[in-house]
Amino acid sequence: MSAFNEDQFEKKLLALKDTHESISGLSSWCLEHPQQHKKIVSIWLQVLKKVKIEQRLTLFHLANDVIQYSKRKGYDFVESWGTALQKATTMVRDDKVKNKILRLFKIWDERSIYDEAFLVDLSGLLSSRKPAQSNQDAQDFQPASLISKIRNCKSLEDDTDCKRKIVNDSHLSLNDADALHSFLKDRRHGADLEQELDEGVDKMMAYITALQAEIKDRTSLIEML
Repeated sequence: MSAFNEDQFEKKLLALKDTHESISGLSSWCLEHPQQHKKIVSIWLQVLKKVKIEQRLTLFHLANDVIQYSKRKGYDFVESWGTALQKATTMVRDDKVKNKILRLFKIWDERSIYDEAFLVDLSGLLSSRKPAQSNQDAQDFQPASLISKIRNCKSLEDDTDCKRKIVNDSHLSLNDADALHSFLKDRRHGADLEQELDEGVDKMMAYITALQAEIKDRTSLIEML
């Protein structure tokens, strides 16, 4: 196994081809250095900013290969890449590649690579259009506004987590059709059942509303960066 070298890795990323052999080869190289997962993801993001849109798609294919293998093996690449994907997603909004990126998100959802809320967030970022920013906009930028936005985003995230926990802790499982069917068959008292269903729906709607607010705020935050 060759020693990890940051400059060498950057050159490998810049030279990466959109072929199975090229992507698989560099993916294997990354997986030989799992202890360097943070540096690998950081350099990947830096290179992503430099290259053209077609090469960005190729870099996403590389990330996908490493992430999926790491999910099976329990490597830290999954979490490390997760922290970079929000910023990276804003760089692949071009119509040339958008549908292919969405396909990756769908695969990650189907294979439970990342949780649904995170992937909904990424899909929202991909679909959002960032307006061109003038020099005056840059001059008017206020760090205090960014700090406030970050704090608000964290507050909404905590609220979403709390409401998701309430839904998950409920013995009435609205997201599992079989379990719900069994629950309904076992109930004897109509009034009690109706009340429990109403409460369960209210909890689920509260979670959905909180999640939508969090996604909207995250999108706004990303566009400020």
